[in-house]
Amino acid sequence: MVRARAADDLVCAESTVRVLREVDGTYTAIGCGKRLSYRALCEGTQCAVSREGEGLKSPPPNSPAPEPPGYGGR
Repeated sequence: MVRARAADDLVCAESTVRVLREVDGTYTAIGCGKRLSYRALCEGTQCAVSREGEGLKSPPPNSPAPEPPGYGGR
């Protein structure tokens, strides 16, 4: 979910975006020479993702959880 949002924000192919989970619980997305930070708010198995600085909203119904730690990282 973080990767898909980052691909849109970075204007990159989703397959080229790396997502790293940081110690503070945020996610860093890296792609196309750019880097953005995200937060995820999860309620059960439903999550909402927002860029750092945006307000977190409740997750929409049936939204998937973010990628597990290390997913997409090398």
